[in-house]
Formats: sequence, structure tokens, C-alpha cells
Amino acid sequence: MALPAALAQGVMASTACIGNRVYTDLGDDELYVMIPGKDVARVAAEAQTIASANLKLAEYHRERRQALATS
Repeated sequence: MALPAALAQGVMASTACIGNRVYTDLGDDELYVMIPGKDVARVAAEAQTIASANLKLAEYHRERRQALATS
């Protein structure tokens, strides 16, 4: 159902049903993300920006956590 939903509504994520997870050995820490082909280039172009922002936010929150712990 995730594929038709992605085609109709855009990017979708799915944890999949248990049957799919068993047959594909999808781990408990994994999921599927469906991106309509027409959107792949745009998503790929933003991937570096998203990754960079996540690194900066992770650093900020690690420092903040330490600051809160020592307050």
C-alpha cells in the first residue's frame, strides 16, 4: 500500500507488515521509504543540506545536554 500512497501523496515511510519483514529479513531498526521517481532528484539535492543540519543540531544538543547536566 505504501507504493500507491507515495505515488499519490509524495514521500512515504513504512515499517512494513510482519510477513514482509520476515521474508526480507528487514531488521527491527529498519524501515522502507518510498520516493516517487519524479521527486528523487529534488530529495537527493537536499540530502547534503539535511545531513549537515543534523550534524550541527546533534553537536548543539550534545553540548546543551552536558551543560544541563553540570548546572
